[in-house]
Amino acid sequence: MFKRNWRDIKPRLAYEGNCYVRDYFRRRDKPSLEGGYKVTEYLEWVRRTTIPDGKKLPYHKKNVEEILYVVQGEGIVQVGKEKYKIKTWDAVYIPPETPHTVYSTINNQPLIYMDYCVRAPLEAKEIHVEKVSIEEEVEANIRIERWTTKKCEPRHNGTCWIYGVFTRDMMKYALCHHDDCA
Repeated sequence: MFKRNWRDIKPRLAYEGNCYVRDYFRRRDKPSLEGGYKVTEYLEWVRRTTIPDGKKLPYHKKNVEEILYVVQGEGIVQVGKEKYKIKTWDAVYIPPETPHTVYSTINNQPLIYMDYCVRAPLEAKEIHVEKVSIEEEVEANIRIERWTTKKCEPRHNGTCWIYGVFTRDMMKYALCHHDDCA
């Protein structure tokens, strides 16, 4: 097990300087980035993303499945011309190659979320982030659910609670909440 205090991880500017990220875990095959540790075979990264009020992620697409767990604030996930409201305790599933942007909608408050990504396809050698035009027609097939409404079950000898959020094919995405974090 790898344990590290998140305050020890320096935030870095990302997405053309529009947000800050703290990379908690990255694949070991990304050694050039601070904190590059492989935690599973397919997980690409776990990070905390902070989008300040007035900033917006560039409209982009990636070859990863993204799961966002909103931990503070309210905002918008925009896919094409469709806008979806998100708020604290929402879980957002963004399929691979889905063009999108994310931003805060509360004055003077950042939007903060945990970002979990898995390569797609799993055997892809690299992650590709591509800026795209917001004018393109896009089929919006993202999912937004409140993870706090999901049935949870105790795991790890009763020391944490697992909330199953999204299931796709053989992949199951879950949120684990430890008693000592409450």
